[in-house]
Amino acid sequence: MPRLGPAFLHQPITGLALPEWRKALDWLLAGMRIWAPRRLREYRFAPKETIVEFDGSTNINTLGTVEKSLLGEQRLVREKQTDGDQPAVVVLQDSLIFETTIDLPAAARATLTDAIAMRLDEISPIPPEDASFAIGALRRSSLGRLEVEIAITKKSSINEAVKALAGKRVASVGAGAGPSGKMKYSFKALDNPAKGVLQQWPMAIAALMSALVLVTAAFNHRTSARIDALEAYETDLFQEARRLRSDTDQRAALAVIVPSLSRLRDVQDAINETAASLPESGIIDAISYANDVLQISGLTPLGRAPENETLALRRSPSKYPGYEKFQATRPMSSVAEKSQ
Repeated sequence: MPRLGPAFLHQPITGLALPEWRKALDWLLAGMRIWAPRRLREYRFAPKETIVEFDGSTNINTLGTVEKSLLGEQRLVREKQTDGDQPAVVVLQDSLIFETTIDLPAAARATLTDAIAMRLDEISPIPPEDASFAIGALRRSSLGRLEVEIAITKKSSINEAVKALAGKRVASVGAGAGPSGKMKYSFKALDNPAKGVLQQWPMAIAALMSALVLVTAAFNHRTSARIDALEAYETDLFQEARRLRSDTDQRAALAVIVPSLSRLRDVQDAINETAASLPESGIIDAISYANDVLQISGLTPLGRAPENETLALRRSPSKYPGYEKFQATRPMSSVAEKSQ
């Protein structure tokens, strides 16, 4: 998958040690330089390093002075004389380095240095134990692999370059100096006390921007957490509302189908009373209750009158010899009033 956006967005920052703070500062300044106008990018150029070329002997050729602005814009001033206070960046002459390109799987990007070191004996004209290599530009090939530019030199050439500048502070040893003084390859970066003190207000800007990023990230995280909690609470409320609605619907259905306990006692009394009033040898085969009306049906012997003369029976023929169907209907409101 291709990387989107400026290259500085993809440079890893792995820690908060001083070198990583320098990377963080470079990362932030690189982003600011993209959008800043030219006058702001080039504001307050100051000499930072002297670039010298080493040819393998004791000859040291000064190429010029690297000046950097407060936003990190860099330029090489060839005519400017230095006061000898700036650290030196040593550029190895082209005759001292061997350049090549190596093809690697794209997955090797995470362990690029180790992957190249394992194949150094295949690509280096110098024995691996005597060689030092530096990584240049990286390109993805059409097959999804990685093409890496590599420069190889002798370790002794690096040591001799540092010795040739005895008495002068050396910041790094590299090769392939560009028009602005930036190195295409960096073989060795030396500890430099002068770089231990970073520019004050750019560092303050970087710290402020880092703090703003952290605060924004923390606020976004807290907001996301609260939104997630509210969504979970809302889901719980909806589930509870559905449960309550289901309970309400069930109770309403039961209220229609099943009378209250007090009414059940009235129904039971009415059933007993009706059963006691039926003619002798009467048979009950169905009892129903709906809309406050109790209905009892069954069979009674032909011509037999009810024990209670007030009980009204609707009679009809049946298929059983000597019996006829009956149906007794009793409104429960009258039973309830009677029980009161």
